[in-house]
Amino acid sequence: MKKTLYMIALAACLSGCAAKQDPESTADKVQKYLDEWLATYHPGKSIGEDGICILEDKPGTGAEWDASKPYSKVILVVRSLSGGVSACYEEQLDKQLGNYSPANYYGYRVMNVSSGYAGQEAMLKGMKEGGERTALIPLWMLTTNRYSSQKEYKDNCPGGASLVYTIRYGGQVEDIVAATRQELKDYVSANFGPDINPVSFNDASGAADIFYFIPDQASIQGKEELATDASIGLDYTGTVVGGQLFDTTVEKVAKDAGIWNSARTYGKVKIKLSDSYATISMSGNSNLVDGFKGALAQMKYPGEKGVAIFCHDLGYGSSGNGKTIPPYAILRFDLSFAEAADE
Repeated sequence: MKKTLYMIALAACLSGCAAKQDPESTADKVQKYLDEWLATYHPGKSIGEDGICILEDKPGTGAEWDASKPYSKVILVVRSLSGGVSACYEEQLDKQLGNYSPANYYGYRVMNVSSGYAGQEAMLKGMKEGGERTALIPLWMLTTNRYSSQKEYKDNCPGGASLVYTIRYGGQVEDIVAATRQELKDYVSANFGPDINPVSFNDASGAADIFYFIPDQASIQGKEELATDASIGLDYTGTVVGGQLFDTTVEKVAKDAGIWNSARTYGKVKIKLSDSYATISMSGNSNLVDGFKGALAQMKYPGEKGVAIFCHDLGYGSSGNGKTIPPYAILRFDLSFAEAADE
C-alpha cells in the first residue's frame, strides 16, 4: 500500500515538473513579439477575436463583401514587420520603389478567397467595394486551412513570419468561369465582329468556347501549305485583354510600349511545327501555354498572320504568372510567320 501511494505521488511530481518545463509554443512566442511590436508602432491596437489586427481602414462606398462569393477583386501589398515590401501589385507604390514596369499588370486581380490565407479572409469581412484596409496578419493566420477557434489556429501555427497586408477591394465575381467566357466573347465581337466563332484545336481539352483564332486571309492568298514538320520564323506580341502589352519579339513594338530590354535580342523566333499541337515547339521549347501552341496549329502558310485570343484555361490558369499575367487572364497573341520556311 505504501509502495502504491509512493508511485502515485512520484508520478504526480514528475507530471508537474514536466508541465513546468514544457517549452513555450511557437504561437505563444509570436503572440508576445506581436504584442510588443504593436505597443511600439501601433499603441492601443491589439489582435482581435478574428485573429488579425486592423491598422488602417479606409471604408468603401459600394456593396459589402459577401463570404458566400469566393472570387474577389483585390490589389495587394505585402510588407514585413520591418516595413520591407515583399509583394506589390499597386502601380504608384511600385513606381516609388523603383520596381515599376509597363509590362506588369496593375489592375484588380481575382482571388479565390476560400483557398487563400485565413487572415486575408478575416481582413475582407466588413469591407465595402472601393475600400482599402491594412492589417497585421499573425503567423498562425497565414494558413489556407480553416479552424473553428483561435486556439486551433495557434495549435497548428506554421513556420515563417507574420506579415502586414494592404488590401484594396474592388468587388466580387459570382461565377468566374461564366464571367471570363462572356468577357472573351464580348471582346472578340467588339474587335472582330459578332460573326466570329470559337474554334477547337487538335487534342485540346476543355470547353469549346474558350479559344478564338482570326486569320488574316489576305496573308495566305496564293500560297502553298507548309509541311507539318516545317521550321519557320515567328514574330509575336502578347497582350492581357483589358490590360497591358507584356511581351513581343518586335523591337519597335517593345520600344513603343515601354518594355524594351537592352539585354534581349529581338527578332523572329524559330517555330517547329507538328501534326499535334502538343509537340509544337519554339526555339526548342515545347513547354508553352496550350493557347499559344493551339494558335500555331491553326497557321498553315508561310507569311501567314493571325490573332489568337483565349481564356485562362489555355493560358496561365487561376494563378497567373508573376506580376505580368494576373489570375484568370484572357490573353491575346498577334502572330506573323516568316515569308519562307527555314531550309
